[in-house]
Amino acid sequence: FIDLADPFKRDDEDLKEVLLLLRSFSKETDVILSMNDRESTLVGKILDVEEEDVKQRAVAIHEKSGISAIVIHPLKGAATVSKQYPDPVWVEGPYTDKPKITTGAGDNFNAGFAHGWLAGLSAEDCLRCGVFTSGYYVRKGESPTIEALIEFMESWG
Repeated sequence: FIDLADPFKRDDEDLKEVLLLLRSFSKETDVILSMNDRESTLVGKILDVEEEDVKQRAVAIHEKSGISAIVIHPLKGAATVSKQYPDPVWVEGPYTDKPKITTGAGDNFNAGFAHGWLAGLSAEDCLRCGVFTSGYYVRKGESPTIEALIEFMESWG
């Protein structure tokens, strides 16, 4: 599971090198590249992907990068596509325009998604785990317990 950790501080050549490394790793094991919206636009630019639709951007990055799985998590939802789940999936998230905190929201998304993936959930449910973990965090200012996450998810129906 890879998060590029603010790729805007790196030049394009560094990012191209990382993408090539991830492609090579993907030949040996599953590699999941998770990006926020801005990061996915930057990676897309490097790969000559100019897709506005997040789900289609994930597909194009997946195809051009050769990385096992691509996850893109903008503010209002998340998308993924992978060799296991070749049909792209989009899940709406519990967006709020009044977050208590935003720093760390992406990390919480990643933790939720990765937890779902390791538990063997479907792509859609992995995305749900990610967006709801992040949604809880931005409202409460802390990461949820499993029980708190379930309660939060149930409150959204």
